Amino acid sequence: MDTSSFKFYWKKDPVTTLTEQRIVFKQSHSKKSIKISTTQRFGLDGSIIITTEFKNVGKERIPEFTGYTFRDVTFMKDHRYETRESKNVLRSLGDNRGVYATRQSHNGSIEFHLTNFEDSPYAWSARGTKSSYFQSSNEHRFPFNTRSKEIFGKSDSFNDIYDKGDNGRDPGLGKAFAGKGVSWESGISMHTENQSLGVGKTVSMTYSTSVVPISSDPMIDVHQKGTVKDPIMVDPSKKLKLNGSWFYLGSTRISINCLVDAKETDPEKLKHQIMEPINKIADYRQSDYEQSKGIRKPWKHEIDISNLSAGIHTIYFAAKDEVGKTKTSPIKKVVIKIPRHATKKPQIEIDSPVESSSKDDPFDPEYNDGLNLKGSWSDADSKNVDLTYQLDDGQEMPIGENKTHKNILGVPMPWHINNLSIMHINDVKVHKIDIKINDGNDTVIETFYFQKRNGAPILEVPANINFGSNHIIPNKDQVVTADVSGPLRVNDFRGVSNKALKISLQVKHFNQSTFDEDSGKDNTKTLTSSLSLDGQKIPFNTPVQIGPDLYTEDGVWKKTTVLSHKINDKIKLKIHGNNHDSNGDFSSQWFWTASDTI
Repeated sequence: MDTSSFKFYWKKDPVTTLTEQRIVFKQSHSKKSIKISTTQRFGLDGSIIITTEFKNVGKERIPEFTGYTFRDVTFMKDHRYETRESKNVLRSLGDNRGVYATRQSHNGSIEFHLTNFEDSPYAWSARGTKSSYFQSSNEHRFPFNTRSKEIFGKSDSFNDIYDKGDNGRDPGLGKAFAGKGVSWESGISMHTENQSLGVGKTVSMTYSTSVVPISSDPMIDVHQKGTVKDPIMVDPSKKLKLNGSWFYLGSTRISINCLVDAKETDPEKLKHQIMEPINKIADYRQSDYEQSKGIRKPWKHEIDISNLSAGIHTIYFAAKDEVGKTKTSPIKKVVIKIPRHATKKPQIEIDSPVESSSKDDPFDPEYNDGLNLKGSWSDADSKNVDLTYQLDDGQEMPIGENKTHKNILGVPMPWHINNLSIMHINDVKVHKIDIKINDGNDTVIETFYFQKRNGAPILEVPANINFGSNHIIPNKDQVVTADVSGPLRVNDFRGVSNKALKISLQVKHFNQSTFDEDSGKDNTKTLTSSLSLDGQKIPFNTPVQIGPDLYTEDGVWKKTTVLSHKINDKIKLKIHGNNHDSNGDFSSQWFWTASDTI
């Protein structure tokens, strides 16, 4: 690794508004150089999506290239773990979906979803026996060690670069990949398909992780992920097949109930309606061993949807303890969409982010700078149709790479517009997007309305403030300037307001905490120091205002004020010379506040 190439970046996702993080570095040898970028972002369901890109930034083509990612699986509490807690069994999520590991003492499971993306790993293995701290050599041949005694002589991860590992070799939901009774310092190995990588070309690999809490109640999961914003489009002429997993630490027997389109909205009344005896679909059992380990078991169910009307429908699931008869699982739901029946006149529907909107009830994109729109279209007798969209009075744009789409007669077809930028819209007026379909004879338009609305201000603060490594000279003070990473910026969405917005900073003392294993307690040491901003002292534990009072403007949705110049190269720390025995790292908590209260 070229350590000088290491960079860390972050930004706001324009659709979720949550923070993305990216680490970039290079690996080089002779004229060959690969830039590796790993990006973490949040999915709308709370999952973490990880994408690793490998770009050839060298001077020659690499005829055979394979990119790797290794994930250590270790459960920790308060950044510590016991040696006995480092051993895990990696089990299957079923249906070749990925891997999970459970730690009962930590009240949780972690899931690795390895097949959900267009660029999901070509190969992955849940039989890795090395931690993240392992340093490989030619002698080890990791991840191609075929003589691992820990897993009965199976290959450590892969036999060779063409071996897909456990991808496509699913042992079944809840079953271990390496064999019954095997546990170790465990990890997951992944790699791209072996291929030629030309200069400037990139190959990527994406997977996601989810943390699943464990409780004393029955736990149930549905593998199909339909939501109100992204429903599953279904064919009403066929039975809807749903499946998932369950586990329960309380007894060996549960039942699962299913309800389509509940009448109740109150959570307690809804749970009662779902658990009515008429909605019971099956009983399930597990062994005492499976119960003690929280091993997941499969369930499945088919639903006749032929009598359901066109539109959105919600299917609810819940499980019940069949021994104690008192405990029930949290409610799980799947949202489906039954499209309208195809006619000779073309039809187009909008499903997401909402099924319907109007001038009087427009969709609120909240703080997003982009929109994802999805829906379906159909035509009973045309070979081709044109699909376009138009934002307000702007240019008409094709949906997809080309506006002309081939039609399968009478079959509903999906359409989508990904991350349509609305960043340029900075008012609180109602705007529209016309979604058009034309089959040569008729044009049908569905309109999506949205309106940006006023709200609370958002304060973006530096990701890191670092004073570096310093050698303390006895009885001599030192003054160091902070290296500030990231902006200090205010996005004010308050609308018309006569209240000033004040940005303040409160800094805690610089402390060093160490854990005493003998006493089981944390020891804290405080650095004798003082802090200043642009020559003015910042007292510890006392809020100080940064920058001027800020006001909004009439009719403006977002007013942005950058205050980075108020702190960059102006924050200084004086380390006093009377700090004796002050080796190690000292850290401080910095609290930034945006307030318009008087």
